[in-house]
Amino acid sequence: MLVEENPVAARRIVSHLGDLLRRVLDRTEAQEIPLADELELLDPYLEIERLRFQDRLSVTVHVQDEARRALVPVFILQPIVENAVRHGIERHAGEGRLDVRAAVREDRLVIEVDDAARDGNATPAGAWREGIGLSTTRERLRMLYGPNQEIHIEARDGRTRVALRIPFRRESA
Repeated sequence: MLVEENPVAARRIVSHLGDLLRRVLDRTEAQEIPLADELELLDPYLEIERLRFQDRLSVTVHVQDEARRALVPVFILQPIVENAVRHGIERHAGEGRLDVRAAVREDRLVIEVDDAARDGNATPAGAWREGIGLSTTRERLRMLYGPNQEIHIEARDGRTRVALRIPFRRESA
């Protein structure tokens, strides 16, 4: 659709898709990477969504310095952020906000992705289907961390939040 309506934006999206694909292919060997690197992998996807939604989407990323060094499974954030966009932002006509936060709490890395429609309507928790993205994420975490991990989905106060809790580990020097 953008090709006809906004060819410049369409070319930018194709460029970001190429960048995203190159970054993913460069990381196929590693199981885990520092969260800072994972956030860089997320950037092209977020740029694509910003182009798609233009003024309707604002994104904030707040990551504690210590959390940036934490090891996370490669490409763990994109499916969660994609769910937030598809099931939260995209379903509402008005503006929406996406917040990504990460912090170390005791011996755990906690990553939260919130979507909030400016009209105050979150997707109700019962309306969430655990599709391929979340079920694959849940299975990957289970395989890597066993019972020492958690995914929690909560909808309230006009937001839907997905929280991941995994063991805090840093890359060895």
